[in-house]
Amino acid sequence: MISVGIRELKEKLSGYIGQVRGGEEIVVTDRGREVALLVPVTREHEAAESLVREGRASWGGGKPLGGPGVPGDSKVSDKGQVLIPAPLRKRHRLAAGTRVRFFEYGELICLMPVVNDPVGAALGSLAGEKSLADDLLAERARDDR
Repeated sequence: MISVGIRELKEKLSGYIGQVRGGEEIVVTDRGREVALLVPVTREHEAAESLVREGRASWGGGKPLGGPGVPGDSKVSDKGQVLIPAPLRKRHRLAAGTRVRFFEYGELICLMPVVNDPVGAALGSLAGEKSLADDLLAERARDDR
């Protein structure tokens, strides 16, 4: 891993970007303090961006949870079982016995809870939004006048 100050990085940016393209990781420092990390774009990142572009996934702009080297990593057991970290289980309401479905998108393996009643699960998901049904009824009432 290479360490470089901001001034030198600005002066020789093209060369450092070339090194990152080649797989090198570069730590950027400001007055000797590490402030950033330049890393190559991974196949996983490219696959995730592709899913968002195709409308098959969405991203709200926040930082993803988990990832290599931080809590959230899991190992596959000899039986093919994987432990889903508790914060993810809680956030996505994955209780013991919840059925899940797996999807493969390029280099990504996605897991999604199976919803027995998709209509019931969607009820209230747009709460607070203006009702299109109410708009339609109001428009029809205006047309009838």
